[in-house]
Amino acid sequence: MNGDESTPDRQPAFDQLIGAPSTTYQSYLVRVWRERDDGPWRASLMHIHTRESRNFNSVEALFLYLHAQLSD
Repeated sequence: MNGDESTPDRQPAFDQLIGAPSTTYQSYLVRVWRERDDGPWRASLMHIHTRESRNFNSVEALFLYLHAQLSD
């Protein structure tokens, strides 16, 4: 079996990731951190398919952005 063949346990969404962007599946890498123990949470978001990255000064800003991206 070569790498081009689909296997039964492979998720269909993975096939979409390596092709054209999908309107039914989005995948992001989210990172959250604090610069101090009592500081606000910061976040970064990277779209897996396009590799576009964004930084956020709050988790709330991250959620608002995601909501806007995923709204119909």
